[in-house]
Amino acid sequence: MNQQSNRLDTNAPQANRVRAILDSVTQLHAEFSPQDNIGPVFERMLSLLLRLSNSEYGFIGETRLDQDGQPFLRTFALTNIAWDDATRAFYEENAPQGLEFKNLETLFGHTLRTGEPVLTNLPASHPSSGGIPDGHPDLNAYLGLPIYSGDKMVGMVGMANRPEGFDDEVIAELKPLLNTCGSFISQLIAQRERDEALHKLGESEKYQRAILANVVDPLFLIDENGGIESANKAAFEVFEYAKSDICGMAFHNIAPMLTVDALASQATDVSALNTDSTIATNRFVEARTKSGKRLDIEYGISRLNDDLGQKYILSARDITERLRLDRLKDEFIATVSHELRTPVTAVKGALDMLNGLKESDAAQSNKLIAIARRNAARLGLLLNDILDINKIESGAMPIAQDCLHLPTLLQNALNDIDTYAQGRNINFVLGRDLPDVHMFGDEHRLVQILNNLLSNAAKFSPEGGEVLLDLQENNGKAIIIVKDSGCGIAEEFQPRMFDKFTQADASDSKSESGTGLGLAIVQSLVERHTGQIRYETAKGKGTSFYLEFMPCPPCDLN
Repeated sequence: MNQQSNRLDTNAPQANRVRAILDSVTQLHAEFSPQDNIGPVFERMLSLLLRLSNSEYGFIGETRLDQDGQPFLRTFALTNIAWDDATRAFYEENAPQGLEFKNLETLFGHTLRTGEPVLTNLPASHPSSGGIPDGHPDLNAYLGLPIYSGDKMVGMVGMANRPEGFDDEVIAELKPLLNTCGSFISQLIAQRERDEALHKLGESEKYQRAILANVVDPLFLIDENGGIESANKAAFEVFEYAKSDICGMAFHNIAPMLTVDALASQATDVSALNTDSTIATNRFVEARTKSGKRLDIEYGISRLNDDLGQKYILSARDITERLRLDRLKDEFIATVSHELRTPVTAVKGALDMLNGLKESDAAQSNKLIAIARRNAARLGLLLNDILDINKIESGAMPIAQDCLHLPTLLQNALNDIDTYAQGRNINFVLGRDLPDVHMFGDEHRLVQILNNLLSNAAKFSPEGGEVLLDLQENNGKAIIIVKDSGCGIAEEFQPRMFDKFTQADASDSKSESGTGLGLAIVQSLVERHTGQIRYETAKGKGTSFYLEFMPCPPCDLN
């Protein structure tokens, strides 16, 4: 705003001056809107105050409190009295947004602190004078007036350099304008508080929407007729519906048992809940996806009552996989119990019978001891396999990453199985011209894989049969092959080959059975080595297992 120079004619009749002021106030009221740009209105207000008081320059602004509760002034309009290039540039840049003045040890600071007027025609000698900066226009007289809305100080106006000095008559003439300013500022404060509240509400709603949108469990808002009003992202994903498909659809199309009557009877009234309460989610029902896939869900329902009618919030959790794992766990426990009972019973029976034999019956004693030892060995194998499969599935089994020479590894595996081969009269053959291939892996676990496959191949090969252990390179992969000469794998058993505690029938002459965990362990260990296992089988022509791994460059073993 330019420095005030167009002053009101103080010699004009008072009635005319008051009429002109009231007309101006009426016009300002018509122009003022707290939602619009208020700068021009307050500039005219300041201009009117300066003309009425015959002042040279001044300011008008809102009083606010900082974070420490100290008052400060934020200007709506002020006269440009910049006294050098730097302050002029600062004024031009910041005045449109309002300047903040926080120094309370000044003439205007006294009004901010006390809420009282300051009238002085000798500003330099006033107790609250803070002086003026170098180059600042002379300050010959000063009037600072608080602006009230009711009993609350909401702003202030400061005016300077009235040639004839300030007096109480000036304050009286300014009162109507100050009341108008108080009304304007209170409206601005109310509008700002509404805007801030709406902003916080909007931010809160956005935050809540973001939370609901990203909750991992499906959430549905259902109307009193059982129709779905809205749902979150998880609901669309789990039940395979697009937003346009699911909104407006009856919820019983997803869960047929949850009709409107079922929702009403099971819903918990939110208004009756304590703040620390939670919606019970221990109800279960079968649901189905858009494609017809059946899901087991755990759900909870709460009732909402608002001006738009009764609604329900339903939270759902897909527990299909959890129930499947629970069933597998129960089956596993039952199978382990059964598998353990057989050798334990055999050992106990043999020991009981041995205890009742006469010392002279050595042949029978040896037979019973052999039964006990064989079943004790089977029990030990079963426990070791159970521990291994548990470690693998829980991620507790470490897998070393050593550089291994695969031809040497295959030879070591055959050496380990040699005693087993002699007892079964099986001929184990190592392939010829094995490629010089290396891979990263755990030697102990890879030998364990091969021992499982080789012993399995021997068990399913006929007396005097042959088992081939070979190594090839193909399409950038190292392929280990274990091939038996047995009767092949029955077609009905093949889908369950790698399941736990499953065994195909070997020949009737086999003297011992496995634990039923061997191939499950093999598959898990191969996958832990980032490899793949596959097989080929034909009735009467035997079975071949293929283990595919990624090779690595030869290592410097020196």
